[in-house]
Amino acid sequence: MTIVDSTKQILKDNPVKSTLSVVGSIATLVGALFALDARYAHAGDVQTYQKSVQKQLIQMQHDNVDSKVFEMELRKSSKPKQWTTVDQAILDKYKRDLEGLDTQKKDVESK
Repeated sequence: MTIVDSTKQILKDNPVKSTLSVVGSIATLVGALFALDARYAHAGDVQTYQKSVQKQLIQMQHDNVDSKVFEMELRKSSKPKQWTTVDQAILDKYKRDLEGLDTQKKDVESK
């Protein structure tokens, strides 16, 4: 009797055991696939994380530029005679930068 014949005989004599073994094998395979899938980041999770990082970066830049605007306006009000056109140009640039960062923040939030 060959191996194939003995396997056929076992399947014929024990259909419940063979069915359970097939179901067990399929369940193990499906479980392994889910375990492998869970190891990798999903596209939605990556996009959410990227959006969060972008918002934090923009907020940090905004806070930095806002501090510079505050310092320049404080200097302008405390020493008006020493205020130059260059100082005003720098202040105007910082204010434009703030507007640009606000626009970037809205763009990231709308995505």
